[in-house]
Amino acid sequence: MTGQLDDDIDAVDFDAIFKRSGKEFASREERDRRLTAERRAGFTPKQRERMAVPKKIVNFRASDETRALIRRLEKHFDEGQTAIMHRALACLAATVPVKGTAEQA
Repeated sequence: MTGQLDDDIDAVDFDAIFKRSGKEFASREERDRRLTAERRAGFTPKQRERMAVPKKIVNFRASDETRALIRRLEKHFDEGQTAIMHRALACLAATVPVKGTAEQA
């Protein structure tokens, strides 16, 4: 009885069973990539939105008047401080000529 079982096991091509996409045994990098993709697939839309753009913290000192102006703009536009800073920087950047262009000459 044991001889038949041994013959059956020897006849099984385990390499063929475990091959994936023509590759033998997924590498550690492929496994990590797959696990990351599976983890991200389980995120909610809000979680995906948060990780879309890596953010850096920027700190600056502001006078009481500047802080009051920022708060007033936050209320006016119904946006947060970060959005107000983005708006202000975009407006400022639009008024400054880029070096090396015909406008500066």
